[in-house]
Amino acid sequence: MKLLICTQIVDKEDSNLGFFHGWIEEFAARCEQVTVVCLFEGSYTLPDNVRVYSLGKEEGTSRLTRIRRFYKYIRAFKDDYDTVFVHMNPEYVVLGGYWWRRWGKKITLWYTHKSVDTKLRIAMRFIDTVFTASRESFRIDSTKVNVMGHGIDTEFFKPDMREASIETRIITTGRIASSKHIVEMLSVLDELYKRGEKFKFTIVGAPVTPDEEVYAGVLRKEIAARPYHSKIEM
Repeated sequence: MKLLICTQIVDKEDSNLGFFHGWIEEFAARCEQVTVVCLFEGSYTLPDNVRVYSLGKEEGTSRLTRIRRFYKYIRAFKDDYDTVFVHMNPEYVVLGGYWWRRWGKKITLWYTHKSVDTKLRIAMRFIDTVFTASRESFRIDSTKVNVMGHGIDTEFFKPDMREASIETRIITTGRIASSKHIVEMLSVLDELYKRGEKFKFTIVGAPVTPDEEVYAGVLRKEIAARPYHSKIEM
């Protein structure tokens, strides 16, 4: 199989989407050739059968320039792939779906989110197969949907077994966002503190959008106001 991947970010150091670097490596191990078109190109070390082309967000390109580059890449390399895998962004299918259909390419989408918008509904007209983590994470009823579970590398993400600690250690990973309810998590720590329990709370992740930056500021203020703030690490 020769595969075209369309994704947001190729950057193994990215706090939110760095995991996808591992996905590309796995695809490369099973495909003759992998062409990746991404919105943002960062740091990566990928096999020789992988080529990465950026739409240029890291350069500050305009939206029009990115669209032009997208069409340039999918046309220039149309003989180098027979299947398209779009990760989380149905707008790529909205833009390229007609041409991929015309060129006889199979179109697949990984989508795990509660949101169902116009872009997704339009994309479904072109898509052959949808991959998702659970029934609840893809809310359009279709025979095209395949529930796969989460794509987590359990050899990489596994506990570092150490001696037992007298502290309760709690960790949360992901974006610093209101949808993650991290401020609300502090109420649990308030209760542990009242009971005299020993604990440490680690927050791993970063805000991505301007709204999330504001939320991160609120979170830091809430932490600073706690008498146990030294037991929280961001």
